[in-house]
Amino acid sequence: MYIGPSSTPTRPDLKVILMSATLNAELFSQYFGGVPMYNIPSVVFPVARYFLEDVLQMTRFCPPPPTRRGPPSWVRHLRGQAEAMEKKRTEEQERAEYIASLEAKRTYPPYVVEALRNMDGDQVPLELMLELVKTICREGELGAILVFLPGWDTISKLHDMLKSDPVFRSRNYLIIPLHSLMPTSFQQSVFDRPPEGVRKIVIATNIAETSITIEDVVYVIDCGKVKETTYDVTNQLACLEAVWVSKAAAKQRKGRAGRVQPGKCYHLFTKHQLEGLADYQVPEMLRTPLEELILQIKILKLGAVAAFLNKALEPPSETAVLNAITSLQQLNALDGEENLTSLGYHLANLPVNPRVGKIILFAAMFSCLSPVLTIASSLGFKEPFIIPLVRETENVI
Repeated sequence: MYIGPSSTPTRPDLKVILMSATLNAELFSQYFGGVPMYNIPSVVFPVARYFLEDVLQMTRFCPPPPTRRGPPSWVRHLRGQAEAMEKKRTEEQERAEYIASLEAKRTYPPYVVEALRNMDGDQVPLELMLELVKTICREGELGAILVFLPGWDTISKLHDMLKSDPVFRSRNYLIIPLHSLMPTSFQQSVFDRPPEGVRKIVIATNIAETSITIEDVVYVIDCGKVKETTYDVTNQLACLEAVWVSKAAAKQRKGRAGRVQPGKCYHLFTKHQLEGLADYQVPEMLRTPLEELILQIKILKLGAVAAFLNKALEPPSETAVLNAITSLQQLNALDGEENLTSLGYHLANLPVNPRVGKIILFAAMFSCLSPVLTIASSLGFKEPFIIPLVRETENVI
């Protein structure tokens, strides 16, 4: 163990792993041969937990009955994937049975049961979130509100809804969207405590879940969704979509409300849905293409790709590894024996997708770099045609 940067090691055989409470500590312990685990509890205040049923009861929100507009979005998205469609049907059936049990037990008023039937579980209920924020501001004690949303599209919509509501047009409310698209100087304002009598409302992605801590948050509204990259190994297709959070992530979001005083967390999913959530999020290596990772393995001379990746905590499937190797061979980045080619060496040193990197290299060879760089940057970076919410009224010449 090292006592300081200049001290000599007294126990060179001792290794200590410090990790977040949201990670699977038991999995790490097993990976390192059953090493002992120690839990250091953080100093937090108690947080009352509410679910969708409770939120519908306190806001008396009544969504309109669903309209039939052809197959649902999940059917169109998963068409041809029988296993995924069957899983979705099972979830819908379990949801219907849970609602029926609430109705039979009369745990909640009839309007809550009817609202649960009418709600679309695949959509983020922005109207309900607006009503919940108004209810908290009207009946709750003073304190900052942190709203978790999956991405920029929902953040901007809820921001516009709050700004257009007469309740939030006064100076008593400070509404701050938090996203990587926002200017850095504006993001800094989320840490500042507002003047007395002013309630701060932060609308954020999962960046506020573990990356940063907003000390004065008392209320958390959790939509239960997060945007993740998913990878279809069979079709070799990657896409960014909103998926349900894990139980560990939901617990972490709840903990954001109890930093300085007792808080409240409102999950916009049912107690039954909580039981069906995964314990932990799927590792990124299992839900993204592996081409860039394999290039790094080869340039670092870590050996055969499959053998090295099998040493991982949760190794990817053989199909995903084989697809990535085949793709790199088709790009001429790897030869038939999985060795780096000259092109592969240069692609491994470029911080972009291998296909985009090959475009840039060939553009330099054919003296058309400038226009191709514009195309490559649009392919490898976020959408450039988005106006930050705080700069909408500025004139751009």
